Amino acid sequence: MTPHTEAFLKDFNRGSRTMHDSDGTPIFNRTQTEAATNVLLAIAAVDRVFADRRISDTVDFCDHCTSAEYVDYLRTTPREKLSEEEIFGLVSDLTNTFGDEVECTWIAPRLLRDAIGVPMYDIDLAMGRLRKARTIWSREEIDAVTSFLEAQWDFVLQTTPLPDDNSLSHTVTFLSTSAQLGFLESALAVLRERKDDTSDARFLEMFEDAYLFDSYGTIRPEDYDVIQAWLRSPDISRRAAFLFDRVATQSEERANALRNAFRKLSRQPDNLGVSRN
Repeated sequence: MTPHTEAFLKDFNRGSRTMHDSDGTPIFNRTQTEAATNVLLAIAAVDRVFADRRISDTVDFCDHCTSAEYVDYLRTTPREKLSEEEIFGLVSDLTNTFGDEVECTWIAPRLLRDAIGVPMYDIDLAMGRLRKARTIWSREEIDAVTSFLEAQWDFVLQTTPLPDDNSLSHTVTFLSTSAQLGFLESALAVLRERKDDTSDARFLEMFEDAYLFDSYGTIRPEDYDVIQAWLRSPDISRRAAFLFDRVATQSEERANALRNAFRKLSRQPDNLGVSRN
């Protein structure tokens, strides 16, 4: 663990015990704090496993878009020291006008770390870059990223959805990222088994903002097939019906919107905007 990560963990654990909502309710209980700590430890492990990844000495880049001096700057600057504006530019350029899977792999730990919060760049686009890079990752690197996704998903399923969240703590955003990084089936299997209030809230969140699955066309046909089969399974269909009926006791309008979203996602292959040609 780097000194930076260790210091951050101490500050987080200390702060999580003192942060409260406006009504005085603690933001995190002990279990949630432990889950969040596990996320931070997992991303520190990703940093460690990817530590030797570098920009290629023969990196290909468009000299109209990127200068050799800037490439040298990227080579000599630690990933965590790059500004968010610089990462924003990299995400747009990667595999287009700068680099290939090697450079995507070099920046992967930073993209995953940023995605825990709400970065200024699009998470789906960034994770799409990592999907391409994953083909050259070692087993140790794949395992480290998978452990991070497991920890993040555990944290998500223990916390209540927040409005206007665009981070990996948003259910649909997380599942989209999982599809890019080979974790989708595992994530859905965990959600199938978790039956508590916060997991139910996350289940419903899938249908509150189902349109997000269409972001940048990142859900591939084979990913959608996994989601559709999961939604059509008898136990998930029963769970959805039960939760929608429970919502209806407070708002029939919201319940009908959820039912309609569920039907679209489970029955209409073209709903996600993916090409099947």
